[in-house]
Amino acid sequence: GAALDTYAVEPLPADSPLRTAPRTLLMPHCASNTLESAAAVSHQVCDAILAVAAGRVPLNVLNPEVLTAPNLRAKMA
Repeated sequence: GAALDTYAVEPLPADSPLRTAPRTLLMPHCASNTLESAAAVSHQVCDAILAVAAGRVPLNVLNPEVLTAPNLRAKMA
């Protein structure tokens, strides 16, 4: 069996064979949506904002090319 919450194409097409596969549980992409994960994400966002406000590079930057953007450099000066 399988439990899936992500698919190659989203939303999962109505005619996808996964919809009728035996012993398969299909869920929306929200399996990690818990109070604990929401609190952790909130803390990470606040930490990132405080880091930039203090002139530091935040952790876990997804697009590091923005670190050299003039408008961000001015805010971090």
